Amino acid sequence: MKLHLTFIRRSRWPARSALFLLLLAALWGYVIPYQAGVRLDKALAAWVAANPDWQLIRLTQSPYQRDFTLVRHGFAGTPALAARLTLHTLPPGWPTASGNQWGWARFKLKITQDCPVQIYPLPRVPNDEPLSLDGLVNWQGHVLFTLADAPNTGELRFDAARDTWHGTIDTPGFVIHWDKADYLFGRTRVTAHTQLAASNGLIDLSQAVGEIDLDIRQLGWVTANQRGRVDQFQLRLSQAKMNQGAARAMSVFCAARSVSVNQKLWGGGQLAINIGGAEPSFLKNLATLITDVRSALMLMPAQASPPDEQAPTEPLRQQLLPRLAQLVRTLPQDTLPAVLVALRAADVHLRALYWHNLAGQIELAGEALGPRYKTAASQAPAIDPIPPPLTWQLHATLRQARTQSASQDLPMNISYGAEGWQINGQSVDSSAIFP
Repeated sequence: MKLHLTFIRRSRWPARSALFLLLLAALWGYVIPYQAGVRLDKALAAWVAANPDWQLIRLTQSPYQRDFTLVRHGFAGTPALAARLTLHTLPPGWPTASGNQWGWARFKLKITQDCPVQIYPLPRVPNDEPLSLDGLVNWQGHVLFTLADAPNTGELRFDAARDTWHGTIDTPGFVIHWDKADYLFGRTRVTAHTQLAASNGLIDLSQAVGEIDLDIRQLGWVTANQRGRVDQFQLRLSQAKMNQGAARAMSVFCAARSVSVNQKLWGGGQLAINIGGAEPSFLKNLATLITDVRSALMLMPAQASPPDEQAPTEPLRQQLLPRLAQLVRTLPQDTLPAVLVALRAADVHLRALYWHNLAGQIELAGEALGPRYKTAASQAPAIDPIPPPLTWQLHATLRQARTQSASQDLPMNISYGAEGWQINGQSVDSSAIFP
């Protein structure tokens, strides 16, 4: 009897093995891809719901592919952006054009044809396809971004659990067509090691902590009335929390070897600045200021030209400051004040502001202390009997040299406070500094 039962049980093994293999095949070929697509769809919908500036439009859906349109509504005068997102949730190990899929999903992100902003690779050829991004959602839930058809350009990795970005993208060049203007980027390298945490479900630049490096070999722009070029542009930006509080410590370095507008050399220079005690809104307001400066530069008259190459007799300070004042007047009234208010309790250390052109060179270094306005929450009497100043405190040293002069001009000590502007200890009118 025992042998008979054993024989019967062994006779069931092929059927059970076949059933087990069928279950594994169904799990591999349908259940895992379908559940991955459902969960990624829900995660994308939750992210869009938490960001009111974004909109998600579902297009088509199949067991192994989902298509969406992502719309980013414009802000601060920028146009709305629309991108096509194609999500492939193939069985694990399934062969694809870019290799076997070892992860939850692969995706492609591409700007739609009717979007007012288009990005094309350089050198641009007729009927060329816009630049697109390929990506992978790996088993850990990390999102990896790479340039399409360019596997050797590096990748950026986004960890949604920690809200961190890490990696490097090094592209040979691309062009952005935006608002009847073309912005050409030569070899561009972007490196990010930053945490972009969410605030109430919203991604906010004010919450960014970490470092971002940007190197552009050559940057150019072409508009209806202006052509410009910047050679060897570098930007280093880092931000950290101070004492685990709301204040931020920042370090900014920006340099350009040369700037040319309408085939005229304007010069080149660099900026190095450290900021301690900035409010979280500073970075967001600074981004708005940069966008408004771009728009204001496009509105400046086309006949604006650099100093006369043959007779650069005026001091460089008297050539640059009027144009800077004209640029500030062109900005929206609330753009620059918003940046200053975010620095009201900050210590700003200007390590170097250097600019040179055919007329000479100018260098400015110093520090500024914010007015430290009292907030509604700080009504309790302060321990220090001397209240903090409610005006900006500024101390700087200006050095300049002319090309035609054999010796450098004497340094100029500039200060500002409750008593007003002073140059070398003597009170002066603001027009002496800003002609």
